[in-house]
Amino acid sequence: MKANFPRAIIPLLAVLCALLFIAQVNWRPAQFAVLAEVKTDAPAEIQLRYNRGYGIQQAGVSTKLLESTGKFIPVRFPIEVNTAKDLWLVNIGAGRSLQLRSLLLKPLHGSARILTAANLSSPTPNTEISQEGDVIRVVSSGTEPTVLYLERGFQFKAARTARLMQWIFVVPLFCAAVALLFAFRRDESAREENAGRVIWPNDRSGRLRLIVIGALVFSYCAASFLGLNGSSTALWRSYADLGLPTAGVIAGSPQKVRSDEWMLQTPWIFSQARRTPAFSPSNPNIGSDMTPLVTNLPVLHWSTFFRPQMWPFFLMSTERAFAFYWNFKTFSLLLGAMLFFGVLTGGKTLLDLAGAVFLTFSPYVQWWLSTPTCLPEMLAMLFFGLWLLTIVFRGRVRWQVAAAAGVVVIAVENFIFCCYPRFQVPLVYLAAALLLSGLLTRKNEDELRTFRLCCISFIITAGVVVTWCWWRDVAQIVRITSLLSYPGQIRFAGGDFDWTRLFAPFLEFSMTGDRFPERLANACEAAGFLFIAPLLALPAIRDAVRGRADRALIVSLAVVACVVFYMIVGIPMWAAKISGWSYVSSVRANLLVGAATAIALVLCLGRGEKAAATSVRWWIFAASVLSLVALLTRTNVWLEHFETSATIFATAVLFGLIAVCLWMRSVIAACVLLIVPQFYACALVNPIARGVPGITQSSLLPWLTEAQKFKPAGKWIVLGDTLRALVLPDFVKAAGIDVLGGMRCNPDEEMLRILDPEKKYVGLSDRYAWIHFKQADVAVPIIEDAPGLAYDIKIPLSPELLDRMGVKHILEVDLPANREVPSGFHVVGVREQCRLLERD
Repeated sequence: MKANFPRAIIPLLAVLCALLFIAQVNWRPAQFAVLAEVKTDAPAEIQLRYNRGYGIQQAGVSTKLLESTGKFIPVRFPIEVNTAKDLWLVNIGAGRSLQLRSLLLKPLHGSARILTAANLSSPTPNTEISQEGDVIRVVSSGTEPTVLYLERGFQFKAARTARLMQWIFVVPLFCAAVALLFAFRRDESAREENAGRVIWPNDRSGRLRLIVIGALVFSYCAASFLGLNGSSTALWRSYADLGLPTAGVIAGSPQKVRSDEWMLQTPWIFSQARRTPAFSPSNPNIGSDMTPLVTNLPVLHWSTFFRPQMWPFFLMSTERAFAFYWNFKTFSLLLGAMLFFGVLTGGKTLLDLAGAVFLTFSPYVQWWLSTPTCLPEMLAMLFFGLWLLTIVFRGRVRWQVAAAAGVVVIAVENFIFCCYPRFQVPLVYLAAALLLSGLLTRKNEDELRTFRLCCISFIITAGVVVTWCWWRDVAQIVRITSLLSYPGQIRFAGGDFDWTRLFAPFLEFSMTGDRFPERLANACEAAGFLFIAPLLALPAIRDAVRGRADRALIVSLAVVACVVFYMIVGIPMWAAKISGWSYVSSVRANLLVGAATAIALVLCLGRGEKAAATSVRWWIFAASVLSLVALLTRTNVWLEHFETSATIFATAVLFGLIAVCLWMRSVIAACVLLIVPQFYACALVNPIARGVPGITQSSLLPWLTEAQKFKPAGKWIVLGDTLRALVLPDFVKAAGIDVLGGMRCNPDEEMLRILDPEKKYVGLSDRYAWIHFKQADVAVPIIEDAPGLAYDIKIPLSPELLDRMGVKHILEVDLPANREVPSGFHVVGVREQCRLLERD
């Protein structure tokens, strides 16, 4: 009967545990809900924000998009905390009229509380609140989002029944976990009666591997030709056209926090394409000298030969090419990691793919996927390079060794050209550690030894020559950047990473762009990797005691330990400078922890044998659960109670099971339990969108482009005090227009010589910064510090000053339409609350 043990029971139970954990984190009932029928005078994004009861800044957010206007639409805002206070509604959009009907605060258990106009107040200037029958009317005449407090200062506490409902999925999860532990024992008995059966067969024929590789390549091409990408540029529909950020979005939501993508990098790409000449190595909208060469933009330069992700920009439309460029991030990382993991596991295709998915869809990689520093491309080139080097050292056919040597140079130079030491330095150390662990050694007689030495010499020579030629072109801009107060003069020695942050990702499966641990600034800074290295260390130590240690596994875990030491304890500054780690902040060093952990995971699970499922599995499970409950409770306090006690216990149960699976090397169960919840949480961190209509189909951009044709040699400035006015300069850059202001990678020295000839404000301007222009009644320009990496330039609109700056157009944003027109300018037109002025 034991021999007839159903083989599918363990995967099915693992899937059930993963789904129950997802349900506990994401599908548990909300303790409160605000219900209302809402009518607006324009498409609106309505947010309910609330204090979570643990501090002034602890605001939860629930968002609804209302596309229909002129009629009441029922909405429901869930509030997922046991204690809530200071509820407020925010109307983000162009509309200034809001009507509410049947406004209720409904607890999960208990009677609803009816809210009227008497319960409402607003800090927004020029806002009127009135009650007409059962309708609350809110009218604002300002330009800022309308804020509406609901019973400010009143505290709502969930009933005991509602609190107990937070444990609704924990009990079945624990029962499923116990069933899975029993199933492991039955599985061991069945294997004993079928001794000799292969547990996880090597795919020596390579058919499955070719199918997976083909599927990844086909998916990349298909998604790119369809124009699919993960850009958040739909947000420009809100800022430029006063609409909803839904343009082109198929699934997920655009992420405001990824402003360095949708507000900077993507408009810069379009600026490169639309300038004359197109794709120039210099672009004053971005920075001085050859800044585009070091900011990962498409450039018509010989170095682009080594950057295949940029080739489509010279072969097809910018929008279609953007899809190829974007999808290269995900698919190159999946393919590169899978190929390299195959070297470590001996060709266990599904395990290699699982490891690649685990790394690619980790929170850190997904939240930083669109960073201009090309994080996924760097990781992909690292893995491609290591995989190709194994072919150079182990290949048995000359043409394969030669081809691999040639492509290694492309991978290495692509990695170097990303030009972001804070990620590159850790990854170089990881590559060196893996190579020194014996990854490339050959045990047999090598008949191609001389040929390999020639190929290795070619790799070194070509790499040095290409890098030197590239350095000649970028040395000046690198020198300029190195002298800036930020980022050039910033140095690190580690030691500023709280150890509890290592465990924060265990409690962030529900994290979104609006919901994150607020002490970590934003979702991107909060994102990390699942710190499962301690769980992997247990089987590694057992194998070492038995004399079957895997050297690569030990090295990977040692790398994790060293980096964690740097992050938490730190090293002397002199050592950091000598080693290059002075360029690496603790948060950025976390990338090495994640990459090395993924490598250790596939090495651990890739061992050929399966460990016995003795009674020790119960001790491992119990010890892991108890330890994790203590650690995660401490972490949750540090995160200011980001998650509930029920979710802490559920997380401990899930990773207690994972500890058992890793100890036993139960590959399928471990992969399911690790990947399914993480993939669910991270797959739509970046939305799935078609094209970039937020830019290409904007009604504002062609209007500005047409106006620029009459004075193409002039420069533009954008004036205004609203957030919209602050971000629009970078939108205008997407038309190829020269704009003073917006984000620049380095100071505009020509402009600053005019505005600050005495260099009084060099302490503010000498950095990577976001520049805002504002009209002011001043005799000479004044530069003032602004929140974030930003500063304001207050200027008089005198013809003399504007002529010296070369300004031919002024775009006034959200300013009164009856403002006096500056001397020497005339009005071109008004559109979307923007007035365009042109030099006479």
